[in-house]
Amino acid sequence: MKQMSLKWACGVFVAAAAVAIAPAYGSVESQKVVVAKAIQKVPVTELAAKAANLVAKAKAADRKDVAIASVQVILQQQPMVAAPLVGAISAVAPNLAAAVAAAAAEINPAQAVEIARAAASAAPDEGTAIVAAVSKAAPELAVRIAQVQPVPTVARSSRAAVAALGGPTLNPGTTPINPGAPGFDTRGTPNNVSGRDTFGADYARP
Repeated sequence: MKQMSLKWACGVFVAAAAVAIAPAYGSVESQKVVVAKAIQKVPVTELAAKAANLVAKAKAADRKDVAIASVQVILQQQPMVAAPLVGAISAVAPNLAAAVAAAAAEINPAQAVEIARAAASAAPDEGTAIVAAVSKAAPELAVRIAQVQPVPTVARSSRAAVAALGGPTLNPGTTPINPGAPGFDTRGTPNNVSGRDTFGADYARP
């Protein structure tokens, strides 16, 4: 009788432990099914925005699972969208920026620096946590990741304010152009001049 009671007690304990552990894994897995269905017909260029929308609309208790599931599902299909994807999700859920960035870096460690920078720029208050999490996920790039600097909140707010007033705005890394200067018209538009005023933006050579 005592042996049976002991076995029964052990069985109850194991079952309870399984129930306690399963949701942590199962919730992300179940959300992956939902995310996969939601992005099925979404163009690659809109995946980041779609993921951010899914995270923003999720219940608070499910938000982290939805965010991680979105990163895992999307990057398994389109690994090159890691940085914009992490940036978009971090913008709507700054408190999840470190976890999301780490999840992305684990899948695509080659882009760990870009991932950390995107997350830190979208959620600058989480910069320290982001750098630590991404460095752990991609230790071979830890030195470069540690040098990541987020876009200052003041600068981002200033650009938003200027844009709201209908004025021109500059992205990080942009060199201001003096309207009317040689090679530019009165609006500051390049006039058959080759150069780069914004990182990655080339003007056509004559």
